[in-house]
Amino acid sequence: MKHLIPKVIRADATYEELLGPLVHFRSKKSAAAYLEALTIARVATAHASFEKAKKLVLADIGYWTGYLPKEQAIRVQKLFCSPHPIFGYTEE
Repeated sequence: MKHLIPKVIRADATYEELLGPLVHFRSKKSAAAYLEALTIARVATAHASFEKAKKLVLADIGYWTGYLPKEQAIRVQKLFCSPHPIFGYTEE
């Protein structure tokens, strides 16, 4: 999964480019590394603290799961500990 974790994330990356790879992660370790990369990028673009940026990224991930098939949404929400911000965790 290391090939999915960019060293640098472009400031003009789309949500599809940023969040599309989420469905390919299967381990907490690789998910945590990707979350850190997204958070570092958000710190720069949102001019926020690391903690605030991480909250924003997790909300984005949770929201994004609303567009995924149920099985993928459940897996991504569990891996990233990020429920949909309105509907919560997708039920199995």
